[in-house]
Amino acid sequence: MIWFKAFNSLKERYIASETHHAQEKVATEARHAKEMAAIKAHHAQEMAAIKAHHAQEMAAKEAHHAQEMAAVRTEYGLDVVNPPPPLFYLKGSH
Repeated sequence: MIWFKAFNSLKERYIASETHHAQEKVATEARHAKEMAAIKAHHAQEMAAIKAHHAQEMAAKEAHHAQEMAAVRTEYGLDVVNPPPPLFYLKGSH
């Protein structure tokens, strides 16, 4: 009868240990999922900021390029809206 009580006590401690381990595992997995979600959200914010900054840089470069091209057109008297006819028309070959 003593061995039966000892066996039951050992079995109860084993079950309690397994239950505690399972609870710790669930808590660790939940904490990990929360941490990964925070990392993912932070990364998404960083990427959005990088993309926005890049878009601003590209817009500034495009505006600068447009200004340079306008200056060149003005300097050489070129009209892009109504460009001069191709040279072969000027030579009377039509």
